Amino acid sequence: MITYKTDDLMKFTEDAFAHGCNCQSTMGSGVAKAVRATYPDMYDFADCKSSMSKEQKLGNYTYAELTNGKLGYNIYSQFDYRGRYVGKMDLDYGALERGLTGVCIDLASKEKKTLALPLIGCGLAGGNWNVVEGILNRVSDSTKIDFVVYTANGKTIEEIRDNDSKR
Repeated sequence: MITYKTDDLMKFTEDAFAHGCNCQSTMGSGVAKAVRATYPDMYDFADCKSSMSKEQKLGNYTYAELTNGKLGYNIYSQFDYRGRYVGKMDLDYGALERGLTGVCIDLASKEKKTLALPLIGCGLAGGNWNVVEGILNRVSDSTKIDFVVYTANGKTIEEIRDNDSKR
């Protein structure tokens, strides 16, 4: 199940949160930049000190236990971030689905039930929310993890869906 909340993802109240990031260990823009500033262990330890190569990260995840006792996950849903500069989408839908499924399996093993997300992959990475929402529905149905999507961009989810259906 997916529910929507208009709020700041960094103030999440669910069992855990996840965001999409690239495999280059930058976390220098978008939601990843806020994650790096708010939860530095997600960058310093989970991302930069991962034993996975850049190529191995795509479609996988890393995580950190946060100071608030909750979990934060980096889902490697894009290999690079430079496609946006030449009009290409950085998001890899297959990598997002594989990484998100892995996160949900991990959460279930820890007896967690809810995962907070941004409009994952649909900001700087260039994804289409209508496609991503379908991925979230499939993963939620198969893993029984509930998603709470934070839409802090001032638009309603209906406006986002409508805008993305035009492209």
